[in-house]
Amino acid sequence: MQTDNSSWLIFDEAKKCEASKMRLFCFHYAGAGASIFQDWSRALPDEVELVAIQLPGREKRCYEPLMSNIEDINLVLAQELSPFLSKPFAFMGHSMGALIAFDLIRVLRQQELGQPQFIIISGFDAPQLRPKESSNMHQLPDDEFAQAIRDYNGIPEVIAQNEELFELLLPRFRSDIKLGETYIYKDEDPLDCRIIALYSTEDSFVSKSGMYSWQEQTKGEFELYTFPGDHFFLHSAEDLVLNTICTELQRSIKANENCSTEVALQK
Repeated sequence: MQTDNSSWLIFDEAKKCEASKMRLFCFHYAGAGASIFQDWSRALPDEVELVAIQLPGREKRCYEPLMSNIEDINLVLAQELSPFLSKPFAFMGHSMGALIAFDLIRVLRQQELGQPQFIIISGFDAPQLRPKESSNMHQLPDDEFAQAIRDYNGIPEVIAQNEELFELLLPRFRSDIKLGETYIYKDEDPLDCRIIALYSTEDSFVSKSGMYSWQEQTKGEFELYTFPGDHFFLHSAEDLVLNTICTELQRSIKANENCSTEVALQK
């Protein structure tokens, strides 16, 4: 996957096509980077172009300062995405990525830059349920912070088992945890787009009721899919997750085609 004149957006050059019918923008979880989506493109419908969001301070952007404020991130992202919203698009975010994606839709709405046809929320409770007072996990000393992440099973096993890598990524985890803990939810009108929620039965970070509460954030349709696995079911149940995403993408593509046919017949 490569950038397209933007360090924030990672395209799959092998599938990049002006004739694509939809774009799927994917937002990574805390501590991760855009590479977690590098194999997804081949599983998606040919008509879909995948664009992975790359936040500063990771992978090829590892020498850039980390950002731990969603408002700052999304003001930049709105401008970075604006040239690529001319065709139908959808958002998908896991955990921290889900919160960023949701907030970004609100920013796009405020700036009248367009709205996705749907958003896939994975592994994150509805934002209106967040406590009014912020948690301070991100302020813990390094040893306590590291232990807290391990206790909550908040990092993939492959990182948890590699002490050197874990220590190297600790500042990134702290910045990303701060991003989520300091986010202030504001009441706004529900979104117009569909919301598809992905939930794992063994995810200690979320609850089924918390995932169902996402339906309060849309005027459109809501669907909840359940998967086996823990918080990182995105990887352990990847085939099932991708099958679900493909189903939703094909549904939108078909609906768009039917709409275009109806418009053509009316002319």
